[in-house]
Amino acid sequence: MSFLFGLFRFLTWGNIVVACFFILFMLMSLLLAPSPLSLLMSLVLLGAVLYHNILCTQLQRTIANPGTPLPETLPRTILVSGIIAFMYAILVAVNLIFISRVADSELMKMMNTSALKETDGVSAEDILRLGRRMAIILGSIHAAAIAVNCELSRIFFNRWRKDQQEKEEDSNSFFDINNP
Repeated sequence: MSFLFGLFRFLTWGNIVVACFFILFMLMSLLLAPSPLSLLMSLVLLGAVLYHNILCTQLQRTIANPGTPLPETLPRTILVSGIIAFMYAILVAVNLIFISRVADSELMKMMNTSALKETDGVSAEDILRLGRRMAIILGSIHAAAIAVNCELSRIFFNRWRKDQQEKEEDSNSFFDINNP
C-alpha cells in the first residue's frame, strides 16, 4: 500500500467520523435553532461530504481487491459529491478567514461575556481569543482534510478507470485478428 493510498484511507475514515459528529450536533441544534434554514443547508452540505466519503470507501475496497466491482452509478455520484464536498471545504475556509478578521473588541461585543468570569488572572477576552484560535486551527484542519480527500479520490478514481480501460483494450486485442 502506497503512502498516498494510506493517507486516502486515513482521511476518508477521519472525515466520516467528524462528519457524523457534526451531523449529530446539527440535528440536536436544529431543535433549538431560531432559523433552521441555515442549519438545513449546512446539514445538506455535510451530508454530501459524508456520502462522498462512503463512496470513497467503496473505491478503496475495489482498488485493494481488484475483483470487487464498483456500482455503475459511482463515476457520476463520486464526481458530483466530490464537487459539493470541495465547495463545503472552501466555504469552511472562507468562513475561517472572516472569523480571523474580526477584531477582539467586536468579538467581545458579539459574545455574551457575562457568563465568563475572570479566574486566576485569565480574562474573558483571553478565553474568547483562545477559543477563536482553537476554532480556526481545528476548522482549517477539517477543511484541508476534506479538500485533500476530494483530490485523492479524483486521483485514485482516474487511476482505477485508466486501469479498467487498459484491461478492456488488452482483452479486446487478444481476439483481434487484424492486430499483430
